This record gives sequence, structure tokens and C-alpha cells, in this order.
Amino acid sequence: MRKISHFLALLALTFSAAAELPPVVGKERTIPVAAGDNLYELGLRHGLAIEHFAFANGLPVQLTVARSGEIILPSRRILPANPPADGLVINLPERGVFLFRNGAFDKFYPVAIGQPGRFATPTGQFELVSRVKNPTWMPPEWAGLGTDTVVPAGPDNPLGDRWMGLSMPGLGLHSTTQPSSIGSAASHGCMRMYPAMSHELFDKVKVGMPVRIEYEPVKLGRDPETGSLCLSVFPDVYGRCPLAARAQELLNAAGVQSWLDEKVLAGWLAHPKGIPLTFAEGQIGLQAQGQEVGEPGLLLKSSQGVYTSVEGLRRLGVTSAWDPTTKTVTLTNKEVTQTYLPADGVTLDGKLYLPVRVCLPALSINYRWDGPSKSVVID
Repeated sequence: MRKISHFLALLALTFSAAAELPPVVGKERTIPVAAGDNLYELGLRHGLAIEHFAFANGLPVQLTVARSGEIILPSRRILPANPPADGLVINLPERGVFLFRNGAFDKFYPVAIGQPGRFATPTGQFELVSRVKNPTWMPPEWAGLGTDTVVPAGPDNPLGDRWMGLSMPGLGLHSTTQPSSIGSAASHGCMRMYPAMSHELFDKVKVGMPVRIEYEPVKLGRDPETGSLCLSVFPDVYGRCPLAARAQELLNAAGVQSWLDEKVLAGWLAHPKGIPLTFAEGQIGLQAQGQEVGEPGLLLKSSQGVYTSVEGLRRLGVTSAWDPTTKTVTLTNKEVTQTYLPADGVTLDGKLYLPVRVCLPALSINYRWDGPSKSVVID
């Protein structure tokens, strides 16, 4: 057993160079609504914007619900890749800012972003350089108020009562006197927040924190609880990133381009919902001699069939050995030995997955698929 564990450890180290997919966080559920319910008020209550509800539910971007029924509460998200230990990541197509503290995700806040064109919010790596309560506003030239005008703190100040300035002059996150605009592309470049949420974020951030503003209309992630693979698609608000090309780029990089049916992907791209949609299920059972030996994420089921991790094979009594010279993994089941290249399968989060329909028969392991229990069964 110790020898097997050593081989598995070597295998994991060998494939650790493959980037881990960002995790999916939050829970998604539906909530009842009545015709005439105010989506702005729902957004305030749940930390979302009207646009988030509209995208997820295929609704027009409007203030009220047209029909009674249930709608998706889109509170499940794919985290940004390579986040800072302490800092902010703003994804413009997602209309939101992710706060990270002490090496962990803290909270998502909805924002309004700049208008397309001249006032589009810039992307890049910045730093938080100021935190100001009740700021004054010195209108820029585009405001047409004159170069000597200064708007004091108060109800007429468009910055509201909180300003978090970035290292690019004139760029920042702030409260607003137009909270109903949150979620839209309506500002002159800055990122507006609901007043109460701007207060909360203001109290959590510190000068010197890194702030990354990115433009990522397609995100690929993995649910840490189930092991499932998910894709989120957002409208290309600035028209700068073709959705189909970006989706293929991400899927190809992860080696799972064939796992998402082309027609399904086309539908997701045509109607961006902005929520994680599952294309490879991770809650697939593995049963041997009547006993469950699997766990979420050990096997993955996609449009290309079921894939099992090397760990899953180990639980069936298969030993594994990694050869760093030939870069192959050798699997042995009793007297049967098979050698595979990483290219024969898919490497996810440092683990190699191989197609069940190929590797199990090759190792003289008879199996069947049990649909009702969604399990690979070894009798």
C-alpha cells in the first residue's frame, strides 16, 4: 500500500503543472416571485443586480417581474483564476467585484461599469491608493461643468459617500446617487456600488491592496463539492472578446473540448446566462462487489462517456507506476498491464482521468453502467 501511495504521489506531482480550474462557489436556488415584484429590491436583498436576474432567467432588463412564478437566484459563481491573497478582482462582463482576504474568497459585490466606447472601464493591474469618506468631486472635462467646479459631499455628489481610488487617476469604486444603475454599463469608467455595499467593502479593504480589472466573458471552473465541470458565459458587453473563440480556448486548454456537445455550447453562447452550467457531472458512483468505493469527482460523465481517475482505478485494485523518463503511467491489474500517455486521457487539477470504455476492458475489468444509480458497477 505504501508503494502504491508513493506511485500516486509521484503521479500527482508530475501532473501538478496543469493549472487547477477555478472553484465554483455559492448555492443556486429558485425563489418565488409575483408579477410586479421589484428586481432592484430583490438585488439589494441578495447582493445582486437587475442584470444578474435578467441574464440567468432570460428576462428583459427591466425593473419589475412581468409574470408570477419562480426565478433563478444566481448566487453561484466561478471564482477568478489566480486571485490575490488579499485584494480585489473585478470582472467587467460579470458586473461584479470579488473580494479576497487572508487567502480566501470573502464576498461578491455587484457593480455598474463604464459605458461601451469612450467611457469603457479599463482593464489591467492596479493598486488601491485611497479610501475617502464623503469625498468631494472635481468634475472632469467631459462633465462640462468647468475646470474650477468642485462638488462637495452631499446628495448632489455622484460619488456618493464612499470613494476607493485606484492607481489610475480618476478610476475607482464608489457609492452612488443612482443605485438603480448597478449592474448596467452606465458610468463614465468608474465602478458604482450600492451605497450599503460600498460601506461594507470600504471597511474591508486597505490602501495598497492589488486590484485586477479583467474582461472575461467566459469562465471555466470546477465544483469542489461534486467535482463537476462548469462553464459560465456573460454578454460581451464591450464587443471585444468573441464568445465562441474564448470558450474553445478555455476548453482546449483544459483538454475537455469534446466533453461539451457543440449544439449545447452554441445555445449557451447564443443566450449567455452568467451562471455556472454543468457539462461534465462529477457525482458518478463507482461500485465494486456491491460496495460503493467512489466519491464525488472520482469519475466524470460527459458527452464523451465516463472517465475514471487513476485513484478510482486504485480502489478497484489496480496499481499504478509513473515513469518520468517516458512520461507514461503503467497500470496493472493482477496479470494484466497497460501503459498510457497523459494524452490518452484528460488531466484535471493534477489528476489523470482515463476513459472507462477503454481502460477497464484493457485491464480485464468487466463493468456495466447502471443508469438509475448513475454508477459504474463492477460485479
